[in-house]
Amino acid sequence: MDITKKISHTFLNQCGGMDLGYLWDVALGCYSWMDELVNLPNEYNPEEYFFKSLKYLLDNKLCKLRSNSERLSNAEIEKLTPGEQLSLVKEIWVGKEEMDRLDKENQYMGWWFLTSCPYYLAHKKIDKNGNIFWLVN
Repeated sequence: MDITKKISHTFLNQCGGMDLGYLWDVALGCYSWMDELVNLPNEYNPEEYFFKSLKYLLDNKLCKLRSNSERLSNAEIEKLTPGEQLSLVKEIWVGKEEMDRLDKENQYMGWWFLTSCPYYLAHKKIDKNGNIFWLVN
């Protein structure tokens, strides 16, 4: 399994598809998924794989981007392509160094996602009758 799929599947299966902050944690190497890989690139970049995994989740309709702000409504976001939704997250992304600084300053891992990120994820669930619904944790 390639790294992007491994991160995405770890996010869905071990984190329950909870939110962008958890996807970031997985991209950073949390949840032991890296231990299962034979070949991790020497120049592994968590930001690159965060966005590759987010693209995979959106392209395959495993997750939906949702809004916490009045900037865009969820109805407006749903009209966008997965690529356009990905661009929304890239536009507001502050980068690993800034997130690390905020986490340390506030003594809370994921501070930027908790306080400043205007987007979150809903993930697809299918019940025993085959009905699809979108869950936000």
